[in-house]
Parts: sequence; structure tokens; C-alpha cells
Amino acid sequence: MTEPSLVDYANAALDVGYARTAGPMLRRIIEMSKAIPVKTALRELEAEAERLDKDGQMMTADNVYLKNALDVTATEFEAAQRLIEANDKRIQESGQIIAPLAVTAKIFQQIAGKIPGNPVSPSAFPKYMKALKTLGVNWILPTALDFATGYVDSPAWTARMNAWGAGYAALIRETVLDGLRKGWGPKYTASQIRQYAENLPKSAAENLTRTLQLTAYRDASVAMESINGSFIQGKVRIARLDSKTCISCIALHGTVLQKGERIDDHFRGRCTEFYRVYGGPQFPATMQADSKPGDRRFVPWQSGNDWFNSLPEARQKIQDSFAHSPAKWRAFLDGHSLDEFVGEHMDDVFGRQVVEQSLIKALGDNAERYYTANQE
Repeated sequence: MTEPSLVDYANAALDVGYARTAGPMLRRIIEMSKAIPVKTALRELEAEAERLDKDGQMMTADNVYLKNALDVTATEFEAAQRLIEANDKRIQESGQIIAPLAVTAKIFQQIAGKIPGNPVSPSAFPKYMKALKTLGVNWILPTALDFATGYVDSPAWTARMNAWGAGYAALIRETVLDGLRKGWGPKYTASQIRQYAENLPKSAAENLTRTLQLTAYRDASVAMESINGSFIQGKVRIARLDSKTCISCIALHGTVLQKGERIDDHFRGRCTEFYRVYGGPQFPATMQADSKPGDRRFVPWQSGNDWFNSLPEARQKIQDSFAHSPAKWRAFLDGHSLDEFVGEHMDDVFGRQVVEQSLIKALGDNAERYYTANQE
């Protein structure tokens, strides 16, 4: 087994910081989904669905058990919103704290060619600062919380949180009512609401707060680059290359960026950077590909497109994006590159995000032929 890389250590530090600050919140949200009011409402709805199905009747929008289950789910989201608001600042800070450590470790590795046992830890930094000074590098390590963007204090964050719980509750309600209009059966309707009530509050809260932490981390990293820019030539975007990586991130893997240019990513995206220092290598020698916990696999450095194009077709086909959209897979086989699916979204809180475009957005009218039935 190959030793962990600096990216592994930085990701582990982010995971630990997130677990400490968001873990109790997420556990509380899970507990809410198992509370007696939720369990009772879901059991009563399922019993009603069983009765309706047995009698050959449909669920209606004014069904008292349906309305109660939707009301209980709305209450869940309102409580989850309050928990996010109570913990968002600490979650944001967990990303801001780690960024100066991670950036310093990456630069030190490039200049000195080696790193200590746990490079992204406070105990490593007196060694870094002393060694960098010996090498003539006047590196500045500012206080982590005084130089990066504070999302949780912004009007955009406040507006999003004010509407977060009610917004999800309304979305679920409209989804269910639209399903009834389209002919959802009673038992299917009840099963969908159970899925929403038991899983969505936690996953939605995690999606938002994990993005908050990661974006704060990236902003603090950019600030470090600005403060210490005389030692940094630029950077290279690095993606986590495995079957779950979105094809836009694969396509952008290896992109050269300027110092101070943020690594924009989608919600919960984990792309990071390799720093170029003056006199150092322009790209890493190796990169991880299709690694798993306990089984890190390193291959010679190459762009994301070159890596993916070199994979066997059977491996390419199971990429999540293609597995979920056979039409995209057919377009790729027909010669459309991964680059064509790279899109951009402007989020009102986090700013520019890189996203994977749908087939229609990527190809326009030309997308229609890849949806043709029975085309393999």
C-alpha cells in the first residue's frame, strides 16, 4: 500500500473538522427522523395507503393522513434549519482553520521535497516555519479566521436560511401532489414520503454545510496565496478520480490556474490543487486513480481527459454520470468529449460553481438523437 499523499491528509483534516462541528447536528437531525411524531405519522399513512389500495381507491390531496405526514415532515425541516443556523459559524471556521495549514504543507513539500509524518497538523508548523526561513522563504502564516470570506454573516446566507426549511417542505409537498396528479398509487406515495422524512433532512443539511466548509477552505487557501504570492507561480487543478467523480471535474483535472484563482466546484465537490513554485515541477509526478480506502492506486500524471480516455470501455461505462444517463454514454461513444459537459452556475451564496451540464444543455438540439429508444 502506498503512503497517503498531502491531498489525503488535507481531506482527512477536513473530514475531522466537519465531524467535530457538524457531526452532533447531523446526529440530532437523524434522531428527529426517528422521533415518535414522525414514526406515528408514517405508520398511519402507510396503514391508510394499505386500506386504499385494498379497496381500489386512490390517495387524494385532502387525505388527513397524507396532510399530517407532510406537516410532520415540514416540522422536521424547520427544526433542521434551526440546527444549521446554530452550528454554521463553527462549520465554516473548520474549513478556514485547515486552509493555512494545508497550503503551507503543500508549499513546503514543493520547496523542501519532504513532509513530516502528519503534515496537516499544528505540531508540524514550527518545523515548517523554521525550515522555510532557513531556505530563505519568509512565509506568513496569519490567524486563520481574520482573512477569509465569512459566508454565514452575509445577507445571501441569511436569506437562504430563512427560506431553507419552508422551501424543502414546499418542494416535497408539490412533488407529492404532482405525483398524485400523475397517478401515483397510495402505497408508492406513502413509500416516497417515508424516504423524504427519514433521509432528506439529513442529506440536505449535509449537502449545504459540507459545501459551506469546503468553500470557506478554498477562500482561505486563495487568501494564503495572495499573502505569500511571491513564492507561488501558479497551480494545477486536481480531481479525485474514481467512478463517482462527475465528468466535468474529470475534464478539468490538470487545468492550469493562476495564483489567487479559486478552485470553483459544485456542491460538496472535493477538487483541490497542486502548487507550482519557482524552480519546482510544473505538474505532479503521479496521481491517484480509482483508489479506495486501504487501496491507494497511483499512476503517472496525466490530464483527466487522457486518463479517462485510456480506461477500458467497460470501466468508462460505469462512471456514475454515464450509468445514470445512457444517452450521455452514447454521446461520448459517438465522439463528444467530456469537456462539452463542463458548465457554470452562479450560486447566490457561494458564487461561481463548476457543474456538470445535462445532455440537452451541452449539445442542444443535437442531444435528441442520443435519447432514441433501444439504442445501445
